[in-house]
Amino acid sequence: NESGSDTELAYFVEVSSRLFDGIEAIATARQTDSDDFGSNTSYRAALIYGLNNGVTLRAMGSSGFRAPSLYERYATSYGNKSLRPEESETQELGVQKIFEGGSNARITLFNSKVDNLIEAPAPNYKYIQTGNTYKSKGVEIEGLWKISDLISVGGNYTHTDAMQGSDVAARVPRNDYSISVAASISPQISSSLTANHIRGYKDTVSGSLVDMPNYTVVNAAANYTFTKGLEGYVRVQDLMDSDYETIKDFNTGGRQIFAGIRATF
Repeated sequence: NESGSDTELAYFVEVSSRLFDGIEAIATARQTDSDDFGSNTSYRAALIYGLNNGVTLRAMGSSGFRAPSLYERYATSYGNKSLRPEESETQELGVQKIFEGGSNARITLFNSKVDNLIEAPAPNYKYIQTGNTYKSKGVEIEGLWKISDLISVGGNYTHTDAMQGSDVAARVPRNDYSISVAASISPQISSSLTANHIRGYKDTVSGSLVDMPNYTVVNAAANYTFTKGLEGYVRVQDLMDSDYETIKDFNTGGRQIFAGIRATF
């Protein structure tokens, strides 16, 4: 029974330059003009330093903002017309090593913060801004081992410490493990198998944090190339038909099979 509108006009510019031998700088800026929230400028700046031994160093800093959605502002019983935009800052440091033959390894440290956090706490779930800050920091480790031209093994591990105000943030896994195997069975057939294991996951029930069970999900896929630009595919989600939840008391779908034909023109 409520309605509202907002018009935004945004300008975006990106500049990339090689400063010195092996050093590249990338800078972006976005200016957003909103009828309801005025002007906001966000940025992203990155430095990339490539060494001669296949090692690349990266550093990045960025800012951002998110205006409240029309639902958050005008939803009957839950909306709040006085909400202000959320504002964020993110920093990353990383190093990557590329080996002969195409194998690679990468490690990234990240830190992010969101101010003016928009929340909908129990028991009435009305959107408000309590002054809480969302903070997330951690490390991500990735690797790809090319066993041969036909088979490769990839792995990823992310450790995240996320806080919402003074509490641990819900629905953010503390430990996220992933491993995958990709194989080219023939010039026409390629396949992959991926396993994802989640530990240290929490959700909220009536405003209180609850521990969720650890779970593992396995996915598989295969592609067959008929001709250039035409291929068939089969994808199986939750191959082992695991029973798990990402939202308390809302079970996820079991094993699902998708098949089709994809054409590229």
